[in-house]
Amino acid sequence: MAIQFRKATKEQLKLRMALIGPAGSGKTYSALNIAQHLGKRIAVIDTEHGSASKYAGLFAFDVVELDSFHPQNYIAGIQAAEQAGYDVLIIDSLSHAWMGKDGALELVDRAAKRSPSGNSFAAWRDVTPLHNQLIEAMLGARLHLIVTMRSKMEYVQDKDEKGRTQIRKVGLQPVQRDGLEYEFDVVADLDTENTFIVGKTRCPQLTGVIVPRPGKEVADTLLAWLTDGAPPAELPKAPTPQPATQPTAQAVPAARSTPRPAAPQPSGNPGDAVVGFGKHQGKTVSAIHAEDPGYVKWLADKAQDAAIKLAAQTLLQNTKAALPPETAANYQQSAISEAQLKRLYAIANEHQVPAALVKEYMRDTHKVESSKALNRAQYEDVCAWLESQGKAAAQLGDIDIGDGIPDDNWAAGLEPPPEEETFGDAHGQFAFGGDAA
Repeated sequence: MAIQFRKATKEQLKLRMALIGPAGSGKTYSALNIAQHLGKRIAVIDTEHGSASKYAGLFAFDVVELDSFHPQNYIAGIQAAEQAGYDVLIIDSLSHAWMGKDGALELVDRAAKRSPSGNSFAAWRDVTPLHNQLIEAMLGARLHLIVTMRSKMEYVQDKDEKGRTQIRKVGLQPVQRDGLEYEFDVVADLDTENTFIVGKTRCPQLTGVIVPRPGKEVADTLLAWLTDGAPPAELPKAPTPQPATQPTAQAVPAARSTPRPAAPQPSGNPGDAVVGFGKHQGKTVSAIHAEDPGYVKWLADKAQDAAIKLAAQTLLQNTKAALPPETAANYQQSAISEAQLKRLYAIANEHQVPAALVKEYMRDTHKVESSKALNRAQYEDVCAWLESQGKAAAQLGDIDIGDGIPDDNWAAGLEPPPEEETFGDAHGQFAFGGDAA
């Protein structure tokens, strides 16, 4: 297939922005304060028990309050906002779609309990496509979109100008699927003083920007960037696939769907689609599959080019090709990172799961003696299992999974002592509940 280049043209865009911060950092207020300068009509999907409406005296907006955080409810809300002609939609917060009632993690836990094997890893095969539909709905919506996400927390020790030790609360990764922040045009952290700190941006004017109490200044900069280009091309509309099981007890009205469409393959063979980005740029999907099938799996799951993503999904479905062991090692069986290991410890701490029980589960289920020996697939299973233990029946959306790092060595970026794992104790001396490790 011949490759043809065309002159790159900047088009007018709709904003995709994520605000990440701990409780009390002003995520909802900041989202509303920026939104009021982006457009006249603002809609809010509120998952925080009516917290957005507390600002109704300061900002004019319409709201729908969700009590079920099934991804399909978010999709319905996005479609309804677009159909109603709103200029800006705020999702406050997106974290509940991951870790909340009827969210992705709870759906996986339910599926695992229904499965004879009790394997939560297999359950992700049904939940991941549903979560991907939510991401596609957000990216394809024809309105400005601002989402808030809770951040996992950690406490760090600093020295002031007089050498005195101060304890400071800092936000870590957002409570959502790893890597989700890459889907947004602008990602900014909010600290406990409501300071807007840009961490990632496609808007050059916001690179490295730090703004206290963000509002009109940020919105004006964004609008100048978003409108500096040619009018966007009209895209044909296509229906959004619906999941087999629909959630209940939902107040969001049904509306037309607006996913980003995928261009048809000229030859009719999905394998002939040419990838125009990444390490295999210029190759067809079939050629990539022959030498690097794991990359095709990645394209099917995460490619932002809708045509390439569809081609990869179709090719994998048609061939039903299994990844060779060496490729699986690169994509699913690789050792987990320190950040992921931190998260596992923090979840165990929040749910008060005794260290002995965690070790027993790892030995019986995955035949490993230490969490550091877990591969990526085993790690995801252990995290899901931990969330089904202890305090799992409590309000998962309120759990701050960044607290409880097990050893002070983490502050220096070091691993915990290899001879002992306490899963969350601050000093490495006790397991949960005060029992000796």
